Amino acid sequence: MPLLAAIPAVSIYIPLLAPLLNWPSGTLNISLFHLYGQPLTSGLYWTGLWIMVAIVAVGLGGAVAAMRVREVGS
Repeated sequence: MPLLAAIPAVSIYIPLLAPLLNWPSGTLNISLFHLYGQPLTSGLYWTGLWIMVAIVAVGLGGAVAAMRVREVGS
């Protein structure tokens, strides 16, 4: 659970720290918030949005597959 909470917390700071610390531009792709862009000011970043949708679909598929294999209630 702490790891799941740390991922969005770190993702908030990556776009802020990358220019200050002269990190390469590819580092911004690690941030969850960079993947969907700034929809209120510049519109959606569709490529990043589809990447996030694919990650969610794979994770959901894995979770559903794991639930089908496990015995619950016995």
